[in-house]
Amino acid sequence: MKELRLRNYRCFGELQRARLAPLTLLVGENSTGKTSFLAMARALWDIAYTRAHPDFRESPFDLGSFDDIAHRRTGHGAHAHRFEGGFTQEPTKASLSLPGTEAMKAFSFDVTFKKLGPRPYPDRCRVGAAGCWLETRESGRDDPGTYVGTPRGMWKLRVSKDPDHWTSGARALWQGPVFDLLPRVFHESPEEGFSALGDSPTLHRDDIVALRDQILPVWRALRLPTERPFAGAPVRAEPKRTYDPSGARPDNDPSGAHVPTSLATLSKTPIPWGPTKQYVERFGQASGLFDEIAVKRLGDSDGDPFQLLVRRLGIGRGRKGSFRNLADLGYGVGQVLPIVAGFATSPFLRLYLLQQPETHLHPMAQAALAGLFCEEAAAGNQLIVETHSDFLLDRVRMEIRDGKTNLGCDDVSVLYFEPYRDQVRIHSLRLDSDGNVRDVPEGYRDFFLSEIDRSLGIA
Repeated sequence: MKELRLRNYRCFGELQRARLAPLTLLVGENSTGKTSFLAMARALWDIAYTRAHPDFRESPFDLGSFDDIAHRRTGHGAHAHRFEGGFTQEPTKASLSLPGTEAMKAFSFDVTFKKLGPRPYPDRCRVGAAGCWLETRESGRDDPGTYVGTPRGMWKLRVSKDPDHWTSGARALWQGPVFDLLPRVFHESPEEGFSALGDSPTLHRDDIVALRDQILPVWRALRLPTERPFAGAPVRAEPKRTYDPSGARPDNDPSGAHVPTSLATLSKTPIPWGPTKQYVERFGQASGLFDEIAVKRLGDSDGDPFQLLVRRLGIGRGRKGSFRNLADLGYGVGQVLPIVAGFATSPFLRLYLLQQPETHLHPMAQAALAGLFCEEAAAGNQLIVETHSDFLLDRVRMEIRDGKTNLGCDDVSVLYFEPYRDQVRIHSLRLDSDGNVRDVPEGYRDFFLSEIDRSLGIA
């Protein structure tokens, strides 16, 4: 994702455009919409790539009902009847490998949500590229149906009256009939299947070619198998003294409760376990939290319990500390391990939505975690991280300045969430090659600057 758009959503009343990068940091005061931002990113991904209804109450984001989500202006009482979200996506290497997608450009995906019972419902879905677009509408002032547009005009698809051929509902339109019939629509006398709207001329063969060349590749790309985003909870699962593999959690568990079993499974075979162990231990050493990790099995079968152990090497030549159970260590180790091990055990590039990953970590470990984020973003993952840590932000800035990874200054975006009257504005801040945050708005980091003045006795 290169950009996320919001309107009439939670604390975002006016249209907000946020620049996303391989590594995006969300900063600002509490209750300024950072978690809501992450929830919308996952909801849009679910609609676009899995054709599923988004669940705004799915852990770790519980935003409530439609009335809780739609923007409500202070003093007016009434909430918006609809809210909107959208993203811009550049084609991936996988999508460009499909036949006919070699010239594929960046595309946009936008959704308008309405109220259906107590829940938000995707009422309109639009996908567009290079000035062409295709949209499904279920209700509203305009007639329900499917519309297409090019720079020359806008047309509505003539829908069959056969009830077995078309089903109602934006969900069905998006996931079934329209998009699955696109190739046929564009190849079997398509100009006869559309009605012109407004001042639009009759659909011309050139319009059909433009739509086919721009929209069909996107339609194919959205059907590629893609790993669902990992949404990390602000508080991870507490470490256990002994784990039972039979009670393993799903691989997308926000608390990271599935990670110990994943590590135990990998430890059975030297080839996957060696690189994974090395990855986790490298972070442990950089953070000062631990030097080695091990899986202790309490039986010979795969279903037998196991324990996770770590140890510090100790001080002095040839000395090693003893292995200790994860449950006997400080809270920080157990909180960060699911994140680090999650990177090590995930076989696919994916989008990570992380809330306050620095929870319970001392400054050195927070900085080391930031370095790991830079490495993961440089390797092809995309990370959107909500943080309150100056140590994390400063390490990212220094990584850019010192060129420690292949991550450039344009590969990092800092989104500053600023309270403004009865809503919140998002400022997309950039870093320069020296790691400085550029074009900061008035009010950015006022608290920290006033604290420095006070400590110097000049406040």
